Amino acid sequence: MKKLLFLFLVMVTMSLLDKSIIAQCVPKKVIDSCSVFPKEYIFSKARVISIESKGDVKKSVYSVILTKGNSYVITVCQGKAAGKVPMVVNLLDNQDRLLMSNHNTKNDKYYNKIIFNCNSSGTYNLAYQFNSEDMKGCGVSAFGFQKR
Repeated sequence: MKKLLFLFLVMVTMSLLDKSIIAQCVPKKVIDSCSVFPKEYIFSKARVISIESKGDVKKSVYSVILTKGNSYVITVCQGKAAGKVPMVVNLLDNQDRLLMSNHNTKNDKYYNKIIFNCNSSGTYNLAYQFNSEDMKGCGVSAFGFQKR
């Protein structure tokens, strides 16, 4: 049921976006391969992340309000159709200090999800970028929560 809800919400999100970006960036195959969401979390939102590196735009940043005592999951997926450019999501506090990332810089490993146990209610930022020379890329990210 959650998988169907996730797919429905991703499709609704995509229908609201510019069709030319979707056609170039996130074909149906990518969405289909990104349909896995942890069942113990309540799905909240999905985003298509597309960075074409025009001018100084090297990342997409979204603000989220997190509540103390909840656990949050952020998933990232590019699917096989989107290429091999790694998508990075960084969770930042309201002063832009890095709290978590799906990229471990020590061993250069990328993870498809991060889980954050919130200890302080407030506004946080999710910053997405692609680790490639030209900083271009596309993918899908989903966000959910669980009360602890």
